[in-house]
Amino acid sequence: MAKGQTFNPAPTATDAEIDCEAHQLPIEIIVKRLVEIAGIVVTGSVGGVKDERAVRCWIAKDRHPERELQLRFAYRIAKMIAGACGPHVVQAWFKGSNTSLSDRAPALLLRDDFSDETQQAILSAVRRLRQ
Repeated sequence: MAKGQTFNPAPTATDAEIDCEAHQLPIEIIVKRLVEIAGIVVTGSVGGVKDERAVRCWIAKDRHPERELQLRFAYRIAKMIAGACGPHVVQAWFKGSNTSLSDRAPALLLRDDFSDETQQAILSAVRRLRQ
């Protein structure tokens, strides 16, 4: 974004619409869109892989990701952030330490602990960001 410009979001989907989309789209589409929004490194991290080739295999339907639920949740979060703050914020948010999450990076937290408590903490952090 050029200096002096402010982010002026286009009309965005509601949280309910994003939630529906995250649950209904085929996983290869979820992965493709998550890569577009958050990047291949974040997508791979959330999916529990270090190799970008694995992510490309998920998109090509050559392999099915073992952490489908984490990827769907990350897609939901990425869409919520992109709609409120712009796509340029998504990757930084997933990779950066977050004081609302005990200074952990959300992508790593999703990779290491996909408990209900973690999901709620991440959703709360996103909601605070969007205020």
